[in-house]
Amino acid sequence: MIEDINRNLREHESSVGDWYLKSAVKYLYRFFDLFNAQWFAQGLPQAVISFKKTRVTTLGHYRFGRNEFGLKHEINLNSQYMERPFCQILATLLHEMIHLEEDLRGIKPGKSSGNRHSRFFLERSRMIGIPSDARGYSLGMFEPFAGFVTLHGVEIIAEKEGVRKFKKGSSNLRKYSCGCTNVRVGSKKFSAVCRLCGKEFMLVDDS
Repeated sequence: MIEDINRNLREHESSVGDWYLKSAVKYLYRFFDLFNAQWFAQGLPQAVISFKKTRVTTLGHYRFGRNEFGLKHEINLNSQYMERPFCQILATLLHEMIHLEEDLRGIKPGKSSGNRHSRFFLERSRMIGIPSDARGYSLGMFEPFAGFVTLHGVEIIAEKEGVRKFKKGSSNLRKYSCGCTNVRVGSKKFSAVCRLCGKEFMLVDDS
């Protein structure tokens, strides 16, 4: 059931005149509807999009259950990263929409800090074209997501290294690049071709 407060907050966010995020939030809600129709058969209830400043390692999060105001289905986009290319913000929005789907299915987030994303989430995000590792860190933007947002006028710009800063040596994942997209994988043997540029991913020495 869709709660009226969620609809009302969407209308408020989209109409307030003296808010620097007014234009952005209109497009975000528009793409929420587009993604909902394209990948969720319009089965997701109206979410509330918020912009709280959270940890530097977090681009966004979905609030399971009710938040501090009693709202359900809150998707927060970290305000520290709202200057990113819009395609990357949309990928984060869609990432959190998959968590909303998990919530509806009764799939709870993992309790381990090293594996908070379920098998359902990992497979779903991969099929949509926004794969992530078990910790939820993005592995890039691919088809069909890339083609879908491009069709709706959004340019695909690969995420640059350093958007989120981690301590050097904190990850054992190897970095591969095709020139337009970077990915990190744990396997010693990795072979893949980028669906965006058609080039093979090559190991990058970032020591």
